[in-house]
Amino acid sequence: MSLLAVIIIGLFLLRLLNEWAENLESERTAGGGFTAIELDPAGPGSTPDASTPPPRTDPGTAQPVYELESHPLLATPNIGLPSASCPLAPWSTAPEQAFAHLVSAFECFETMWQPVLQARQLPTTPANLTVISEASSAVSPCTSSGQDFAAFYCPVNNMIYMPLDTLGVAVHGDRFGIYLAVLAHEYGHHVQNAAGLLDAQWQRRQSVGHNSAEALEVSRRTELQAQCFSGMAFASAQEGGTISVQRAQEAGASMYRSGDSNGPRTHGTPSNYGSWWEQGYQLNSTAMCNTWLAESSDVS
Repeated sequence: MSLLAVIIIGLFLLRLLNEWAENLESERTAGGGFTAIELDPAGPGSTPDASTPPPRTDPGTAQPVYELESHPLLATPNIGLPSASCPLAPWSTAPEQAFAHLVSAFECFETMWQPVLQARQLPTTPANLTVISEASSAVSPCTSSGQDFAAFYCPVNNMIYMPLDTLGVAVHGDRFGIYLAVLAHEYGHHVQNAAGLLDAQWQRRQSVGHNSAEALEVSRRTELQAQCFSGMAFASAQEGGTISVQRAQEAGASMYRSGDSNGPRTHGTPSNYGSWWEQGYQLNSTAMCNTWLAESSDVS
C-alpha cells in the first residue's frame, strides 16, 4: 500500500472519530429512556438527533382496559397515589440543570403511579422523557416540528416532550412548580395510555365524528382528567416532602391561567382546567378524576 493511500485512510478514520465524538457531546442520555436532545440550540439548518429508545413492554400479563366511565382505575373508590419522598435535583434555568431536575421529577411520578396501576392489574409500561431547548427541534412520530405546544405526550413511543422555550422558562424563571405541573399532566396522559383510556377515548371520538362538537368534548374530558392526575401527583409529592406548599400553590395558580383561549375547544376553560387540577390535588383519588361521569358544564 502506498504512503498516499495510508494517509488518505488515516484522514478518513480521523474524520469518523471526530464525528462520533461530536455526536456523543450533542446527545446525552440518562438511564431508563431519558434523552436530552440538543440542549444547546442547533445551528442554522442543522437537524438534532431525535432517535428514541423503543417502548418497553410490561413483562406481566396485565392488559389495558378499553373503557371510559366504568374503567377499573376510575370506578374503584379510595385509590390514591402513595406518599412519595423523592430526591429532586436542584432546579436552575440553565439547560443542563433543568434537564436533571425534570428527569428526577419524572422518576418520582413513575414511582407514584406504578403501584396504583399494578393494583388494578393494568400495564406498567415505563414512559420516556425528552427535554429540548427549542420546540422547533422536536421530532416525533406524533407531530411534525413546530412551536404550537408547551409540552406533549406521544403514545406511539411513550415519550413526553418538554421544550424549555415553550414551557415559558424565560418568563416563569425559578417558579419550577409550573413546569412540574405540566410534566405531571403529560405523565397523566401516559397513565391513560397504559391503562387503555386513550384508545377508548379515540374510539369514541371516531364514533361521533372526529371534528364534531361531541368529539371536542371527549378531548376536553381526556385533557381535564390528565389535569386531575397532575394534581394527584402534587398531593403525593407534597405529602412526602418532595414538593413544598409554595410550589404546589404556584402550580395551581398557573392552571387557572391555562386551558383553551383561542382555537378549538380541546382542553377546557381556564376555570375548569384549574378546578380539575385542584380536585386531584385536594382529594388524591382516581375516582374523583372520572371526567367521563361529569356534567358537560364541568368539562366545557
